[in-house]
This record gives sequence, structure tokens and C-alpha cells, in this order.
Amino acid sequence: MPTKALAEHYRQMKYAQLNSDVFTGTINIDWPQMHEEHMHCKKIKGDEQSTLYETALTLSHFERLIGRLNSKQITQNTIDKFILDRGKEIKRSTLNKEDIKNLRAFIRWCRKNRYLNGKIELSL
Repeated sequence: MPTKALAEHYRQMKYAQLNSDVFTGTINIDWPQMHEEHMHCKKIKGDEQSTLYETALTLSHFERLIGRLNSKQITQNTIDKFILDRGKEIKRSTLNKEDIKNLRAFIRWCRKNRYLNGKIELSL
């Protein structure tokens, strides 16, 4: 693993997988680790440099407008607040094209890794 934090996260995921009959909730993880892991996964997946840049930009806008939340603090309200606040800075078409698309992918990735529950929706 490239970092100790990633190794610890991997350990937690494996523990959750092996004990899936015991643990069914979400894993609490801090923003920097979530951000780093998501970008790492996108690099491994082979995303283009421009896609990586746009994703990092969206996540930095989220951090700037909403803050460095842990996974349990990311709720429908925080997502809606980001969309409203970011919508004041850019055109709606740009918001839909880049930020919402990237945030949707981030949320999907978080759900897959059990960082978020399935109750968050993004509408265009």
C-alpha cells in the first residue's frame, strides 16, 4: 500500500467483508483520506489526466464551500448546500456538466466502499 492510511483502510474493509454478517453500517472516515483514496482509485482505473484534474477540482470546491467533513457528516443537506452555493459561482450548465457529474461518481464510490449510506441523491 502506498500509505499507512490506505493500509489501515484496507484492513478495515477486509474486516468488514469477513464479518459482513456482523457489521452492516457505514465506516467513518475523514475527508483527506476519502479524497486521497478516491483519487488513487481513479488513477488505478486509468482515468485521463483531464478527468483526474476535474475530479480534484470538484472535490476542492466541495471542501472550500462545505468543509472537510467525515463520511458520517456528508448528508443530503450538505450535498444540496454545495449545489446551491456552487450554483451561485458558475452557470447551471457548467455545474451539471462537471461538478454534479464528479460528485455523483464520488458518492457512488463512497457507497461502494461503505463510507456513505444509499440515501443521498443528486438531481440535475
